[in-house]
Amino acid sequence: MIDIIEKERGRKLTNDQKALLQKDWVKNNQTFVPGQIIEFSELFDLFKDMTSKKLDPRDILVTAESLGLNEKYSLVFQLLSDITEQIGESVDLETFVKAL
Repeated sequence: MIDIIEKERGRKLTNDQKALLQKDWVKNNQTFVPGQIIEFSELFDLFKDMTSKKLDPRDILVTAESLGLNEKYSLVFQLLSDITEQIGESVDLETFVKAL
């Protein structure tokens, strides 16, 4: 599976990403394939607090709005808004992906 994901992405996975793929909640995810979860983890890493390893989903929402995604992709922006209200202020990657 790792080889397939690396080939699709055109680059090697980090050791953290390889470890993520071994987690039960990733292996048994009924909504997203492992490659998609890796992409979500990369987004998550851009916004997470390095100490707590959690993020405030409002940070993603503010960034999306500043990029004009609220107008250009209103449905996606509304989904992000709904998720932000649903999952709270400080979430880990597993909670974030499950909310999607």
